[in-house]
Amino acid sequence: YGHREKLRVVGREADLEAMNRTALKLAREVADETGTLMAGNICNTTVFDPDKPETHEQCRQIFKEQIEWAVEEGADFIVGETLGMYGEAMLALECIKQY
Repeated sequence: YGHREKLRVVGREADLEAMNRTALKLAREVADETGTLMAGNICNTTVFDPDKPETHEQCRQIFKEQIEWAVEEGADFIVGETLGMYGEAMLALECIKQY
């Protein structure tokens, strides 16, 4: 659930990959033990602005990083949630399909 922009605010950006991968590994372990599916997750970025195209690429990079980690750690599918803006939701969906 954590991404660079959120963790940058609290000075924990350097911990991002380890935090995400640890959470994904735990989820994979539980899914395997219980015979259930494991989801990766992306959410709103807090940087998307429909009127500023430069933020769209920034969001794409945030989504790409999270999705690729989830896939590498064995996610069965990706959930996009808490996306309050249509444009950001569509960008998230595009990234889920691409990565």
